[in-house]
Amino acid sequence: MDNRAKVIVVGSGLAGSRTAQFLQEYCDVTLLTKGELMDANSALAQGGIAAALNTGDSVNSHFADSMLAGGNESDKNNLKILIREGRKDVKTLIQEGMEFDRNADGSLNFGLEGAHSTPRIVHAGGDFTGKKVLEFVQSKFQNIRVITNAFVSELLVRNTKNGSEVYGVRFLDKQNREMIQIADFVVIATGGLGKMYKFNTNSSTVCADGFALAKRAGAKLRDMEFVQFHPTLLKSTTPILISEAVRGAGAKLVNSDGDYFMKNKHKYEDLAPRDIVSREITREITLGKDVFLDASACANFEKRFPFIAQKLKENDIRRDRIPIIPAAHFFMGGVTVDSTGRSNLRNLYAVGEVASTRAHGANRLASNSLLECLVFSRRVAQDILSRKLNHNPEQIEAIRATETSQIHVPSLMQIQEKASCSIGIIKKQAKLRDFMNWLSKFDTQKISTSKEINELENLVLVAREICAASLKRSTSLGAHYIEVDV
Repeated sequence: MDNRAKVIVVGSGLAGSRTAQFLQEYCDVTLLTKGELMDANSALAQGGIAAALNTGDSVNSHFADSMLAGGNESDKNNLKILIREGRKDVKTLIQEGMEFDRNADGSLNFGLEGAHSTPRIVHAGGDFTGKKVLEFVQSKFQNIRVITNAFVSELLVRNTKNGSEVYGVRFLDKQNREMIQIADFVVIATGGLGKMYKFNTNSSTVCADGFALAKRAGAKLRDMEFVQFHPTLLKSTTPILISEAVRGAGAKLVNSDGDYFMKNKHKYEDLAPRDIVSREITREITLGKDVFLDASACANFEKRFPFIAQKLKENDIRRDRIPIIPAAHFFMGGVTVDSTGRSNLRNLYAVGEVASTRAHGANRLASNSLLECLVFSRRVAQDILSRKLNHNPEQIEAIRATETSQIHVPSLMQIQEKASCSIGIIKKQAKLRDFMNWLSKFDTQKISTSKEINELENLVLVAREICAASLKRSTSLGAHYIEVDV
């Protein structure tokens, strides 16, 4: 009999994949992913990983930059863990064989990004960092049961003398059959909520599912008002993220009048924190101006940014006039967890963007997200391995034909249009109240047996949480910028 702990990891981005990799030798690990293995935000991450490894850099400097970008709202203990242990985790990744970009002398090539006071970003394959790191971690999979195209619709919860306990998941498989999988521990690593917004930088699979799963099960959510928008999404028929590293390499923001409008707006100008740059771009657009990125001063552009260069070529866009628009990018709030990823429900963990460690405060510093995945996935795995099992459930599978429930939900287009207008870069109290009233028409506690409807239910539930949190915080902070009614 296999007495190893049974662990379910939901999500195949860097946070989920690294957690599974750490556990595979000691646990019976099942990884469920909504699409294919590489369908995750991590695979789209261009910027890199921030770590204080450069000569002259320090943990204190990285900490100070993160605190400043986060509006001084970061949990100092978890931020220290992120930065101090992150250095070791990046070194461990290199020791395992991960190859990062290097200079001619063999030293790591460090890039500069927004709100960093010094170059400290490591890259792999130029702007393919996320994809390269995720592929590397997944190449280490050996004893992991991977189930693709598995849409998790519910966390299974039971009451015990020690409180509510998660003991498995319900999911729809590729054939749309409803399945139940039992486990000792469940780790949510589903990413953020990009699909809620019309313009976003996320994978199409990222629909706020993890937040909704946790909320329905009784897990606590927090800081739901903090949605980060990336300043530079390529405005075209095939939109892509234009990495902040491009501005770090010398690109400037310019409006259709030819004005470099970030001058004198912040001491870092074009490399100011993302919330500030996104708001200034939004103001230019509101005035009827188009906004471009002028990357003509970036040396070795094709070598440093091969993916972006190829996309510009495909769209016949000049490098000195790249049309851009801000887009939903990252979520600082999420499932309330401690420094080991534990939620308030027994045996339920959350890691990565879906988790709220508060390390990012009110606004994440560029390239701290992949670092978070590395650090806290290891800490989650270590905590699971330290725990004594109270039971060893047998694996159960329940199969039944599914029927589409007749549940009233809005369309994706309706949600995106109203969310972009009401809980976007600049919020207004009146619009928030109107949006909340509209959202209240829909029942989000029922769980549809249709994947498409369930996604919409999840978006409505999480939009309501964001709206309520935004109304509760009446003053602006970090990525939460609200204009009070006059």
